[in-house]
Amino acid sequence: MTNKYSDLVEVERQNPPHDTEASLALPQDDHSSADGLERRDILSNPDAAISFANFHEQYVGKYIQLADSKASFVFAFATGISAYLLTSKNILEIVIRPSLSLPFFIWSTIIVLLALSAAFAFFVIFPRQSTSSGDLVFWKSVASFNSAEEYVRSFSNVESSEIAHQRLKHCYDLSKICVTKYELLRRSMLAGVTGITGVCVSLLLS
Repeated sequence: MTNKYSDLVEVERQNPPHDTEASLALPQDDHSSADGLERRDILSNPDAAISFANFHEQYVGKYIQLADSKASFVFAFATGISAYLLTSKNILEIVIRPSLSLPFFIWSTIIVLLALSAAFAFFVIFPRQSTSSGDLVFWKSVASFNSAEEYVRSFSNVESSEIAHQRLKHCYDLSKICVTKYELLRRSMLAGVTGITGVCVSLLLS
């Protein structure tokens, strides 16, 4: 009896039971995430990267157009009000004759605010151009080629992944321009609203 028991122990030692959970475990993929979706570098798929760049350029482009439209309106409004005030005989006499009087301080401040509003709006429409996207995307870089044929030939040694890389960098450039535009637009509207409020208050009290 003892020999049979010893034999069973020896067999079990030599052939341990399999861990069921370990045997059923799936192999881990370095690109897998906790939600089960596969994660891959988008640059490894240039078509997907360019598709995203197309979407992002249209998305940011709409906001840039909206900023330009608002800035055009603010510029026209601020310059129009400034021109009206400077053609008003009473206000013009106060402004062109500096003094320590309250009316001079008020109307001078109003005109300066309206001028600042127009200036900020102008730079919204015509921002400073800069790029980090390379020679094949930025319009000034493209125009620097001597001919269209030379520009086309420049693609002969360029891989699709490099094109995708430059397109994504161009998305970054557009986003930076968009942020600058809206910051200038915010300043323009703030100066303009303050100036118009001053005009309304001054006319009501006069």
